[in-house]
Amino acid sequence: MRKKASVVYAVVLLALLAVATAPYAHAAPVLGIDPTGNGVYSVHTDLLTHMTDTGLLTSGAQNTMDFIYQGRVGTMQFTGAAVTPSALNNSYELTIQTRLPESITNQISLTDTGGVTHQTTVLGSVQDTEALVEMFFDSSPDADPKSGSGYGDGVKVLTGHLQGLDAVLDTATAAQGAQTSNGSFTAHFTLDTVNGGYLDIVNADITGFTMTGTMNEPPFFTPASLWDGTASAGGALVKVDASTSFTASGPSAVIPEPSTLMLLGAGMLGLFGASRMRKST
Repeated sequence: MRKKASVVYAVVLLALLAVATAPYAHAAPVLGIDPTGNGVYSVHTDLLTHMTDTGLLTSGAQNTMDFIYQGRVGTMQFTGAAVTPSALNNSYELTIQTRLPESITNQISLTDTGGVTHQTTVLGSVQDTEALVEMFFDSSPDADPKSGSGYGDGVKVLTGHLQGLDAVLDTATAAQGAQTSNGSFTAHFTLDTVNGGYLDIVNADITGFTMTGTMNEPPFFTPASLWDGTASAGGALVKVDASTSFTASGPSAVIPEPSTLMLLGAGMLGLFGASRMRKST
């Protein structure tokens, strides 16, 4: 009996180890997309995709800045040609645009040993129902980051408002006057409206999405104006490399990790062992 029990222990333990060492998925909800707008979702993706496009930082009221962003889900080459993610299709595009107010919470200035002056700005925003983010589905891909055109000219399929934003931007000025900026940001949005003909938000329990990325100057593109007509000469253009991912609520948002599975397995083995001991006595 003991030999048989040992064999069972070994088999169960090997099975648990196989699960623990196998690749596992993070809790990224899958989003259904229907390019026809009829609610028959032929494309399924978590939209954890990159966007390389243009942002504009302009001074607002005292101790505030406005961040205007235009982006296409996918990436852009230096020529402006779109690179479509494998989950999407070259016959259409999804563009995102937003304008966010940011409060300057801290600024630090210093000069390093090379004589380069740094000004680091820390920015943040709290929940703001007027700070909208919008996604558009366009069956004729024409978003042009070089001119700032082709954004928001399709069907509006998603709107949301800002839940919270944190950002930091470091501007370095050399003694010769050359200037570069590098920064990063994370913005969380809560969904407000969704066009169910194009996006399957409800069935996937999706409640919001997060945009995170970096900002760099000199910019990738230098359009004269952005999607809303704001002239870029009035602020600082930045190249934005961002990723978007949807967030969900409910059971579909929780996926056990290997450590969780191992703990569960250890408990199961313990219960199995205790049961065998009781039977043997």
